[in-house]
Amino acid sequence: MPHKVGSEVCKNIRQPARQVSIPRLLIESALASETPTQRKQAIEELFALNRLLVAASNNVSN
Repeated sequence: MPHKVGSEVCKNIRQPARQVSIPRLLIESALASETPTQRKQAIEELFALNRLLVAASNNVSN
């Protein structure tokens, strides 16, 4: 019995009409179970982490 996620990814890869890169397809497949609110919160956390890393790298270079 094939793994559901793996077979779903393979099915989507075989659909040339989507014109989606494999990394994007994998990310979208992984996030598909999230609600829009959860996705927004995850994106906000990523941006906060990005700002923190920028601030830390600026501090190190000074």
